[in-house]
Amino acid sequence: MPTVKERVQRGANQVREIIGRTAVAVVRTLRLTGATLAIDTTTPDYQWWDMFRRGKQRGFELAALLARPIVEVLASWVIGSEIKIQLAQAGDPDNENDPYTYTNRALSKLTKRVHTNLLNMVMDLYHLGDQYVIVNADGSFSLPSPDTVEVVRDELDYRQILAYKIVTKLEKVTVTDSYTAETRTVEIKWHDTRPTQTYVYDNLIGAIPVVHFPNDASGNETNGRPIYEPMYRWFSRYDDLLEKALDGAEFLSDPIPTWEGMKDVDETILANTVATGQQGVDDSGDLVAERKVDWQQQRAVFVGEGGSFKFTSPGTGFTSDIRAMLKVLFLLMLEFTRIPEAIWGGELSSARATAGEQMKTFFMYIEMRRTALEGVSRDAELGVEATGGLQQLFDIWLRTRALVDKRIVVDTLNITWSKLGTMDKELQMKWTQWAYSAGLVTDATALGQAELVEDAKQEVEKARAETNSRQQAEDPFGFDAAQNALTPENEPLEDAA
Repeated sequence: MPTVKERVQRGANQVREIIGRTAVAVVRTLRLTGATLAIDTTTPDYQWWDMFRRGKQRGFELAALLARPIVEVLASWVIGSEIKIQLAQAGDPDNENDPYTYTNRALSKLTKRVHTNLLNMVMDLYHLGDQYVIVNADGSFSLPSPDTVEVVRDELDYRQILAYKIVTKLEKVTVTDSYTAETRTVEIKWHDTRPTQTYVYDNLIGAIPVVHFPNDASGNETNGRPIYEPMYRWFSRYDDLLEKALDGAEFLSDPIPTWEGMKDVDETILANTVATGQQGVDDSGDLVAERKVDWQQQRAVFVGEGGSFKFTSPGTGFTSDIRAMLKVLFLLMLEFTRIPEAIWGGELSSARATAGEQMKTFFMYIEMRRTALEGVSRDAELGVEATGGLQQLFDIWLRTRALVDKRIVVDTLNITWSKLGTMDKELQMKWTQWAYSAGLVTDATALGQAELVEDAKQEVEKARAETNSRQQAEDPFGFDAAQNALTPENEPLEDAA
């Protein structure tokens, strides 16, 4: 652990580095008003938002049903079908002993295995605002609940993280894992009379094996926020309208019995009701026997002199107004989430943009989301380590794996995402046929465009070998080849002499 003097000196250097940034302007406000902090440590209410996304938060039971699709759509598009993470420096693909080739193959296997983990991580990130990923000693990933994670920061620079503590409370024991750049400490505290157990392990990679993913965090915020947090008021009003619409529809579904024009109302009530056996209080405060209409047993209705009976219901019309307002709110949600209406299954009118035009904007939004997840890659020449996001996560994995596998290379990584939009398939195949017939692309490239096999180059080599083997079996002595070589147009010219 660094000494106090070293931390003070490091803090002084970092203060000089942030001159001209927002933090310095806020510090100046601190000096003048003494009321504003240079750091925003606001933490989302993880339990509230977790109940919300499951439709169990009181007052948001109906509107919150849209929360899950919003996150699932965005997360599935952001993560895509695959993520390709490889070393920036390519190795020799034909040399299995090349360390870069070996490392890239290991990364390829890893990304396929943890694809579901990454998808779940992004969904929790968007739902709750924060998520943490732990790289275990065996190279696996763990996703702790964010409300179990405590972050220990440098007192002089909140951006410098000294440790992560993950507190897991079970029925009979509380386990606290403390991760620093030097050690991992496991404290097991039993809830009975057994003594507390503490185990300390050396951290051999020199970096904290925990990566924090904050969603939509500003420059001086230590935590993120749920992706739909600004829609809190929207969800509230949307839920209110849905509840009112359902209440109104339920009310209108039951016709109201109506007596009209009767001279003696009490006589009619007495003729059409039965005693309940209970007592109530009338308008004068006197106890009277309660009576009610038993519609299940009622076979006839008795109407007094001059009266009539019918079933009526309130006038309709309010439901169309509510539906119109719900539609406006729905469009507002589309504007905020950038999810095109076509993805929700809505039909687009001719007066509005086509699905194709909407998807272009949506793709740009997804690209922005992907960039936010990437983080900053390491650069050995500049002496910069990987910071944040997937870059830091997989850099830590390489360091961890390199402890037990010396063939692993720890170097700069490139992240390639799956394509968001593709050319029309029929048009793409026509372009491929033209380029191949003109000799502008290789066999492997042409086959790769068809997306029929995983490794087009390897498939072409196998196909050629199989073709040669079949031809050899059919014509072992090469007569056909010799005959083709002695055709008239290929025969050598006789010597003029």
